[in-house]
Amino acid sequence: MSEPETAILDWQGPVVPAAFAADMDPDAMQEPSVYLCRMAYSEVVTVYVGMTRNFLHRLRDHVAATLGLTYPLRGVAGATVHTPGPVPAYLESIADARRLQELARLEVARMVWHFAPAEPQALPFLEGLLICRVRALEAAGATYDGRRVVSDNGNAGTAPTGPLRVENRGAADAVALLGETVEWPMAAAA
Repeated sequence: MSEPETAILDWQGPVVPAAFAADMDPDAMQEPSVYLCRMAYSEVVTVYVGMTRNFLHRLRDHVAATLGLTYPLRGVAGATVHTPGPVPAYLESIADARRLQELARLEVARMVWHFAPAEPQALPFLEGLLICRVRALEAAGATYDGRRVVSDNGNAGTAPTGPLRVENRGAADAVALLGETVEWPMAAAA
C-alpha cells in the first residue's frame, strides 16, 4: 500500500451566528474550505460536514434556509419535528409560522460552526472523509459533550481516490470532535 497523502486542516472558529462578532479575518472566511456545523440538543449533538468555495457565503445560505423554513427543524431532544414538503405543503406550514419561526430561531441559536481552508481540488475528498468520520462516530455510539453524536449529512460525499491522512489542528473543539487524525481507508469498527 502506498504512503497516504497528508492534509493539514487548521480549524478556525467557533463561529456562532446568533452571537456573531466580526473578530475573525473576513478574508480567511471567504476562502475555499471544508466546514462543520454542530448543534447540541438535550440528547444528541448533530454534526453536518460540507465544503464551499466561500465559507461566509455558505454560512449565510444555511442560516437563511433555516430561518426560511426550507431545512428540517429539530425539537429540544434532537428529533426532527418539521420537514419541509413540496410547495403546497410548505405554504400550508406558513399557517403555523409563529411556532415554526421559533423552532428555526432555536436552531440558529444552537449552530456552532468551524471551517478549515483547503485547496479547492481537495475539497470533495476532504468532505467525504470527514462525513465518513462523523458517520463512524455515530455508528460507534460516540459522545461529544455528554451527548450522542449524530451525522446530519444526507449523502456520503466523495470518497478519496487513494490513501489520505488528515491532521486536524487549530480550534480545540473541532479537533476534539473529529480526532487529531483521520485516515482513509478507515479501519473497520472492532
